[in-house]
Amino acid sequence: MKKVELPPIGATVWVVTEHFYYIPEKAAPRREFTVCPGYVSRHNISPAREPEVVISYRDADGFQCLTFVRRSCLKDGCFETPRAAAEKARKMTELAESRSLERFFGEKMRRPWKKYLMEE
Repeated sequence: MKKVELPPIGATVWVVTEHFYYIPEKAAPRREFTVCPGYVSRHNISPAREPEVVISYRDADGFQCLTFVRRSCLKDGCFETPRAAAEKARKMTELAESRSLERFFGEKMRRPWKKYLMEE
C-alpha cells in the first residue's frame, strides 16, 4: 500500500462544501456545492488513530470553518487545484440532482464552481 504524504502546514488547498441559501419567495432552503480556498492549519497525529489534516477556510457566507480530512480520504477531501475541486463539486451536484425531488419540479442547483472549470 502506497503511503500518502500529508500536505505541509500553511499549504493552500481547495475544499468542496455544501451551502444552503434562501430565496425570499420560496419556503424551503436551496442547496449548492461550492469550492472554497483554504490552508492547512495543523496535522493531528495520534498513535491510536489515522493521521488527519486540519484545514481552515471561509465558507460561501464568509464564516471561518475547519474541516478534518484523514490521510486515507485526502484525495477526496482536499485538492491542490481549484479545477480538481470543481470536478468533484460537479460530480456531487449531478448526483444530488439525480437523487432529489427537485428534478420533478424542473429546478437545477446553482453551479458557482463552474468558473473554475473554464480556467486553464
